[in-house]
Amino acid sequence: MRKKGYLIVIEGMDGSGKTTQAKLLKKYLESKGYPVVLLKEPTDGPKGRLIRMKLENGNVDQFDLMRLYAEDRYENVTNNIIPALNDGKIVIVDRYVPSSLVYQSINGPSLEQILEANRFAPIPDMVIIIDIAEEEAIRRMQNENKRRDAFERKEFLKKVKEKYLTLPQELKKFSGWDKTRFIIVNGMRKQEEVFREIKKAVDELLGGQR
Repeated sequence: MRKKGYLIVIEGMDGSGKTTQAKLLKKYLESKGYPVVLLKEPTDGPKGRLIRMKLENGNVDQFDLMRLYAEDRYENVTNNIIPALNDGKIVIVDRYVPSSLVYQSINGPSLEQILEANRFAPIPDMVIIIDIAEEEAIRRMQNENKRRDAFERKEFLKKVKEKYLTLPQELKKFSGWDKTRFIIVNGMRKQEEVFREIKKAVDELLGGQR
């Protein structure tokens, strides 16, 4: 494996199954002998807890969220992501900069402002976007007894879905991001079918590196 590790990000709206797929990917890569670190954002640190509290309370200012997410991410990048990458590990992150770009830009900062706030963050080698219908996302969250806050309304989720689908093309104009591999996976299928596609894409990314 090359000295520098790989940064793989799994994205999608709540209910898309991204957390499950991130865990499956970690298990699969470890079975192949790769050293893997699995992280999530927002983190469980003080900034991450504050973000969750604000989201639960609703009426959040997107510029305030941009700042909080960037501060939480900075700690994650400094303490976890960069050390792991320097050790040659594969880092899988359940939500990362693309989440900020999608959610915050809908009613607030521009992509340029968000990228500038996160300029310290390593650009991912691959971003996997799990795409599902907004109705399905709501149904799954209801089944899991998750609270439907401002980020889970159908109208907003429709915008989130559209933003995720256009994000790969929009990011091509920004330096560094034009080299990121984006794949959009149909998350409306069975869990094992979704993972089969993710596994194939990651195998291609890592091919010949071990």
